[in-house]
Amino acid sequence: MWDVTRRREIAQLTGHQGGVSSVAFTPDGQILASGGGDDGTVRLWDVAGPGKSSSSPATGTQSPL
Repeated sequence: MWDVTRRREIAQLTGHQGGVSSVAFTPDGQILASGGGDDGTVRLWDVAGPGKSSSSPATGTQSPL
């Protein structure tokens, strides 16, 4: 994760096995959801405490929604 104002890295969000295919913030900007293209999981990250997953990986269907 980057602080674009200061132009520096503030956290590394690790946990996916392989690449991440998509990311999205909640409307209040407090949680970041990341989807692993390679491992088929979704992780939720507490942006207020960068670098810590707020949940276990969620897995689900392998079919397009």
